Amino acid sequence: MKSDPRRAFGERLRALRKKADKTLGDVAEVLGVSIVYVSDVERGNRPPLRPDLIDKVAVVLGGDAGELHRLAAEVRGAFEVRADRIPERAKEFVAGLARGDQYPDDFWDKVTSMAKKQKQGT
Repeated sequence: MKSDPRRAFGERLRALRKKADKTLGDVAEVLGVSIVYVSDVERGNRPPLRPDLIDKVAVVLGGDAGELHRLAAEVRGAFEVRADRIPERAKEFVAGLARGDQYPDDFWDKVTSMAKKQKQGT
């Protein structure tokens, strides 16, 4: 049985918070939300954090924002991408993804490899 995406996001958020030795109150204060809200998200009782809050919490907890965005997209059924963060030359590609343009497997192998290298800073 597939796990509940809300619960998966919340469990990952909780794991990051505990690893960073932060309390619910610490996270709530940084995000400008209530302790109850953070607790509800962690327990899967509310949708994942907004994209801007995901970016903020990833920095504070030392987590991978990309991972949290992927988990949030599983709940929302879509990725949320800020157009002002996309280089002009990449906007048509991103628009193609949004349209559902299809690409061959070898293309995705190359893109994934390049993304991993970029993330590692090589």
